Amino acid sequence: MQKLSCRAGISSRADFSFIGFPYDEKSSFRRGCALAPAKIRSLFFGRAIHELTAHQIRLGEEASIFDWGDVLRGGSDEEILGHLQQTVERVLEQKSFPLIAGGDHITTVPAVRAVARQFRQVQVIVFDAHPDLYWEFRGDRYSHACVNARLLENDAVKMITILGVREFADEEYEVWKRNPLVKIVPIDRVKREFVDIPSGLPAYVSVDMDVLDPVYAPGVSGWVHRGMSPKRVLRYLLQIRAPLVGMDVVEVNPRTDENDITALLAAEFMAEVAAKVLTERRFQMAS
Repeated sequence: MQKLSCRAGISSRADFSFIGFPYDEKSSFRRGCALAPAKIRSLFFGRAIHELTAHQIRLGEEASIFDWGDVLRGGSDEEILGHLQQTVERVLEQKSFPLIAGGDHITTVPAVRAVARQFRQVQVIVFDAHPDLYWEFRGDRYSHACVNARLLENDAVKMITILGVREFADEEYEVWKRNPLVKIVPIDRVKREFVDIPSGLPAYVSVDMDVLDPVYAPGVSGWVHRGMSPKRVLRYLLQIRAPLVGMDVVEVNPRTDENDITALLAAEFMAEVAAKVLTERRFQMAS
């Protein structure tokens, strides 16, 4: 049964809402992430939702998915981010699960603001090679290197768990050490064991694709060696016990990608998380 919705009109009954945010003005190194939503969208709807997921379902046959298109308008930093926030808020009001394709990592800030307004208390689970804890970077508070610092300003964010970190600046280390809400799990520990993530709070998940080793994901703006494998990231995503309320994939750069393999991994992570959410919803309804 095909439940895939088209882009024309709006379905208040969509299980999932795909949102593109083609914005990379806050990238501090290579530009190109603004091209990613189109690539990820094409691979998500054209391939990932038709593949058998770890939960043994094909998302395109089991779920309704609405494509909101790309969300981006001009203006100040707050106006640009505010438009994405408003879109995510509308999605959540319709009881739909937001799947957001960035863009650079600043994508996460307005998305979490929207989730926080809806759920009051949330935790954020971040997969990233970098802690993104600069209070400002090169004079910019909205740099993609400041994402988690901006999240800490939101009183509704009660915990940030950052998995796979392997590059650290002294300034970020100091922010981490004086803030008990931040839990950083470095790459060696992530590879060695599965770290338990608290299940009591709704969780928003952000996957910065540079958490992966470049051998698996060359299409990112900032390569960092000794990264995670796709299998390891997927196992972590599937083992999250907290109720998931939203997700983004960010920092895919088609200009450095090879045969779209990084964009395809991003699309597959989105499909796998959506299948997990759908399966858990059905289990809760049945019980």
